[in-house]
Amino acid sequence: MESRNEEYPLLLSFLELLTTLIDSAVPAKLGAGFRVPGFEPYLDFLRDSVLLRFASRAYKRPADKVLAHTHV
Repeated sequence: MESRNEEYPLLLSFLELLTTLIDSAVPAKLGAGFRVPGFEPYLDFLRDSVLLRFASRAYKRPADKVLAHTHV
């Protein structure tokens, strides 16, 4: 939905979450009970759904692309 609208508030929020997790101690059992615990599922999502698609995304405001890039 975000790519269709060319705006990425959820993606930017996700990147903020990752930044916060990296800056603090990541709980070893993060996400346990819902998926494989730990930080790796977040990294997989970042690689597969963000970084590998970065160049092909369209942005309504070019500044948003710069903002997304600075978080990664």
